[in-house]
Amino acid sequence: MKSLKHWESTGKYARIDHHQVFYQDNGQGETLLLLHGFATSSWDWHQVYDQLTKEYRVIALDFLGFGFSDKPRSASYTTHSRINTIQQLLGGLGIKEDH
Repeated sequence: MKSLKHWESTGKYARIDHHQVFYQDNGQGETLLLLHGFATSSWDWHQVYDQLTKEYRVIALDFLGFGFSDKPRSASYTTHSRINTIQQLLGGLGIKEDH
């Protein structure tokens, strides 16, 4: 099992709307996007992440305000802003389809 420190050190950051968004991106094949719920983070997926990367390209991100992503006070934390973050991250990675 990975440690939280290892999870952070193997992740990446994307600049989205002037903020740093943390994500993991590993594996090959069809893209599987893992989303976390309220008051959690991408770390929720650490126990199954490596297994999933054996069959898929797996992306797990921390939404703004959570995990290792920036936590700006002035940011919009709406569903719409989260969708925007997903669209920008996937677009920046050249991903057009995901599960």
